Amino acid sequence: MGNCYGSRKDPIPLAFDQAEYQALNNQFRYYCELSSQTRDVNGLNQKSFEDIFCENPSFGIKLFKFLEAYSGSQGLIKKEPLFEFLELLVKDVQTNIPTFKNLERFELMSLISLQDSKFLTTKEELAQLQLTYLDTIGVIKDLIKMHQIGKKAVSTNERYIKTLVDMLYKNESGSFSWVSLVDFVTKQMPGTKEAIKHYFQAKFMGKQINNFIPIVNTPSYFLTDELCFQLLLSTNSVLKNCSQLTLLYSSVAHQGGFNQMIQVMKDSKLPTLVLIQHQEIYDQKQKVQTFGAITNLRWYDTKQYFGTKDDCVFSLFPYYKIFKSKKGEQNYCYLDSQKGFGFGGKNAEGFRIWIDKNIDNSYCNQFDDTYENGPILLPYVKKLNIKIIEIWGIQHPPEDLDDNTEVNIDLKDPLLQKPDEIQFPDSNADYYWVGQDQKIDEKNSGYYWEVQNETK
Repeated sequence: MGNCYGSRKDPIPLAFDQAEYQALNNQFRYYCELSSQTRDVNGLNQKSFEDIFCENPSFGIKLFKFLEAYSGSQGLIKKEPLFEFLELLVKDVQTNIPTFKNLERFELMSLISLQDSKFLTTKEELAQLQLTYLDTIGVIKDLIKMHQIGKKAVSTNERYIKTLVDMLYKNESGSFSWVSLVDFVTKQMPGTKEAIKHYFQAKFMGKQINNFIPIVNTPSYFLTDELCFQLLLSTNSVLKNCSQLTLLYSSVAHQGGFNQMIQVMKDSKLPTLVLIQHQEIYDQKQKVQTFGAITNLRWYDTKQYFGTKDDCVFSLFPYYKIFKSKKGEQNYCYLDSQKGFGFGGKNAEGFRIWIDKNIDNSYCNQFDDTYENGPILLPYVKKLNIKIIEIWGIQHPPEDLDDNTEVNIDLKDPLLQKPDEIQFPDSNADYYWVGQDQKIDEKNSGYYWEVQNETK
């Protein structure tokens, strides 16, 4: 452990400026003052780290033990080794600390989560590190729990964490290399690096951060706080700095059918998060798959493609995977209020996802020229049997709106069109959209719509 803090004689200069050192010292001293056991010794003990990471005390314990191994001291962590450790996590510079020199933020955080100190010798040994299914669940869970910052011991919904990890393992008894996990997170969850930085700045530099996740204005059949954060980490989308997700349409809560859905999508003038559940009945058992898309612009009813390179489609269940746009065609989104709306495709056909005005004609494909290839649903599914669809408007504080968003849209066709007639619950709603059994299995849902009492 020759590169560890405890074996060095001379301190290594860090990249913090005077104001940052002051913030670090103030926060460290504040944590010391919280307990009589640490107040006079100018150091933090295990209980200190459990309290600092109140939303995830087990991670606090792991970090404390990690720093014990790094500093060579037992029972108490002084500020100098802590600050060396923090440099990699909160500064956008190449650290000079030999132990951490070749590590990235997520790599370091994953090693803490795994309670693995092999990094203290050589990083090459990490290439041999194999992770079990539960190891990987633990790493991703510690990452996702960052969104709960400051909330004491909040439980975590692991549904979509597991569907993400299920992508990596053939079965729960398999193994996956640490190097492959790092590569996967780097590519599939590009927002991780910045999120870790903000998380540790808030913890140890006293920096105020906005909520990692938006307010959801009403309960959702699909959305959880964990999923919101997971999508934020996975996409370069307007979910970043989103203040609120507003439900525009739900096939469970609303009875207006296709026309009502399209009308509110257009009238909201908001980017959207689209969530869809496909259902099959097999061997008298109901099987569901969940997928969706994110649009970074409002919807335009021009019968022309529009959108930005940050639009994406995704699978949520039984597997979690983001399909980002690729170089080439820019056919991101499409809306024809007389026919339907879709994502991808070419010349208004062959869409990656198509939601038809006649819901029974909706479909999805494994390939198109705009989005990364691969099955959004299990490969055999082509024709959709849509059970539930939710459309969420993505809202930002007015000061965060960017007038310079890169836009790809043909505005030759006028946007001023005759509004569709909205179908309300008391009217003769679209047969294909609301003439279906809307009964929801409450055991599998995270909420109870008030209207369900009327439909049972």
